[in-house]
Amino acid sequence: MSWNDLYIKEKPTKPVQIKGIEEMFTIKELSALTKMGQSTIYQMTQRGVLPFKKIGGAIRFTSETVRNLTA
Repeated sequence: MSWNDLYIKEKPTKPVQIKGIEEMFTIKELSALTKMGQSTIYQMTQRGVLPFKKIGGAIRFTSETVRNLTA
């Protein structure tokens, strides 16, 4: 097998969705979507009001959390 066999010649036209992996949002993205300040979002995570996940030390929010805040 050569490197040419491993090279993907065509780029995918749409993003590939991986089953079981959901979209995650940063604090900055959540702030823009909800029109809430970033410091308010930090405070809500510290108080335990806003559910989040830590990925590599960074805070991320699930799409379910975003839906609940924007509903």
